[in-house]
Amino acid sequence: MAIKLDMDAADFRARIERKTKAMRKAVQIASANTQAILKNEITRRYRAGTGSHSLKSRSGRLMGNTFTSSKIDKDLGVKLSVYNDIEYAAIHEYGGIIRPKKKYLTIPTKHVKGGAASRPRTISDFPDGFFKRRGGNLFFAVGHGRTLRVLFVLVRKVRMPSRPIWRKTFKSKHGEVLRQWDAVGEVVANA
Repeated sequence: MAIKLDMDAADFRARIERKTKAMRKAVQIASANTQAILKNEITRRYRAGTGSHSLKSRSGRLMGNTFTSSKIDKDLGVKLSVYNDIEYAAIHEYGGIIRPKKKYLTIPTKHVKGGAASRPRTISDFPDGFFKRRGGNLFFAVGHGRTLRVLFVLVRKVRMPSRPIWRKTFKSKHGEVLRQWDAVGEVVANA
């Protein structure tokens, strides 16, 4: 027994075009939803800190420079990016050792108020200051009445703990992101 199937080419093209348009729209929606889910969770985690290694925000640059973008090509391939372009973002995420360019890293204390908008304050901004060594540590201080006020701590290296905000976000939101993309298949199947 032979089965004959006649299909009008124009009807077939219209069906494929409908499915393609529905899929493109569904991919755009899933991409936008994924970006929003990840960016919102990263921002929430920056604000909340990460437990014992909480990130104390001074400028908000690290949290404020989280960007998302997506590109959908003609074959409906999707490239989704969530990134941070701050030079110190990776050391916060993965931890590591920071070493000085010269002899010491100069770390300001709470007593150092911000300088001009164009640059942070440095030791050279305090001509009346002096270096003091105590217990193997080196400090830069100024006289403050009858006491000393430590302005900078000088160290040979700093060990930064890992603060895995991004990795925890991707892990915790994995299921929610997959559901966004599962919805693309449902939309196309029903188009």
